[in-house]
Amino acid sequence: KWNYISFISNNHRKGIIMLETKHLEAILALSQTGSFHKAADALYISQPALSTALKKLEEQLGVTLFERSSAGVSPTPLCQSLLPLAKSIMEELNQFTILCSAYNVLTKLAHHHYPLIISAYPLLAAALLPEVLSSLKAHVPELDIAIRQIPMNGTLPAPEAHELILCIERTDEPAPLRPGLCRETLCTLEPRVCLHKDYLKPLPAFLDEQELIELPIITILKNNTLSSVVTTSILNHLYSLKSDLLVTDVPSSTILVSFLQKQLGVGFSLQFDFTPMHITSENIITLPLRHTNPQTFALSLVHMGQIPPELVTLLVQLFHNALLRM
Repeated sequence: KWNYISFISNNHRKGIIMLETKHLEAILALSQTGSFHKAADALYISQPALSTALKKLEEQLGVTLFERSSAGVSPTPLCQSLLPLAKSIMEELNQFTILCSAYNVLTKLAHHHYPLIISAYPLLAAALLPEVLSSLKAHVPELDIAIRQIPMNGTLPAPEAHELILCIERTDEPAPLRPGLCRETLCTLEPRVCLHKDYLKPLPAFLDEQELIELPIITILKNNTLSSVVTTSILNHLYSLKSDLLVTDVPSSTILVSFLQKQLGVGFSLQFDFTPMHITSENIITLPLRHTNPQTFALSLVHMGQIPPELVTLLVQLFHNALLRM
C-alpha cells in the first residue's frame, strides 16, 4: 500500500535525504494510533519494518519524531508541529493521482452517461459517502449515481451489474467470494469507545478492555450481526472476559447519542486505518480501545467486476482521500 514517490532535501551535515511518501504515511499513522502494531496494520506492513523505517528516518533527519514508552508512542513537539504539513502533502499527492484517474475514466466513458449504484448500511453511508460522491460527481459528471441504503436489519444483497457495495469484512478469516465477485479493500477497521467528555475523570488517553468491561455499554442493534459485525465481535470477546457485562441495546444512533449525553455509559465507534470516525454530536468524543480480540476487520467495496476498472480505481482513491481529510 505504501507509495514510493520521493522528495530530495539537502542536509549539509549528512548529505542527501530521500523522504518518501511512505515516511509521511508512517508519521501520520503513528501519531493517530500511538502504536507500532496498529500503525503497521493500517499500512499493511510488518511492525519490524515500520519500526526500522522510522528509526532510519530519524537518524537521517537528526531528530526524534516519536517518544517510545511501554504505553506506546507519542509525537514529540517537533513532530506535532510537522503533522499539518505532512497531511497537506499527502492530500496534494492524492489530488494529483485523482485527477489522473478521473481523466482515465472520462476517456473510457467517452462522454457517455454511465449508471452507478453504491449501497451501504446507513452509518457507513453517512460517515463516508457525502464527500466521496460529491467529489466523484465533480470529476465525472457523466455518471448517473444512485445511493441505496441497506436496512440495518437486512442482509447484504448480491451486487447488480453496475453496483458497488460498501461493507465490513473479516480479514483474519476472509469469507470466500462468490463466483464473479471482486473485492477492493479500502482500509482496516478498529473499534473505538465513544463517550461524553466528562464521563471519565481524569479523561484517559485510551481505554483498556479490562476497564471497559466494568462500564455500562450501549450498543446499536447488536443482534444484527452483519450491520454491527465489529460491535458483535468485540462484545463476544468482552463476554469471554466477563460474563455479566451491563449492556443496553438501542435501535438507532440518535438514541445512543442521547444515552451518551446523559452519561449513562459508553458506546462503540470505528477507526478507519488511523482515522477515527468523525463524531458531530457536541461533547461526545472517542478514545482508542486497547483490546486482545483476535478477529480483525476491513472496509471493502464488493462488485461484479463489470464496472470499468478505471472507475473503481478512482473510487478507491476518493475513499482514501476522504479518510485522510476526516
